[in-house]
Amino acid sequence: MTIADGAPTTLAPVPGNPFTTSGTWYRGSPHNHTVASDGIHTVAELSAWYRGQGMDFVVITDHDVVADVSDHGVDDLLVIPGAEI
Repeated sequence: MTIADGAPTTLAPVPGNPFTTSGTWYRGSPHNHTVASDGIHTVAELSAWYRGQGMDFVVITDHDVVADVSDHGVDDLLVIPGAEI
């Protein structure tokens, strides 16, 4: 493989099963809706539930709005604001 200037480059090998690779894995949910769009739970309710399940993070992705998550993330749960557009 070459880069635009013609210099050769080597690609890093692709590891086999990523779950057998050493490192830190985080558990969480990357797509959740609240009552701010078409969900049935508040940010506080979702945060409490995911915290109770031992998750590390939750992303709130309401339709066309970014929910205020500033009061819901604590040391044991990362609450990330997002939006589904």
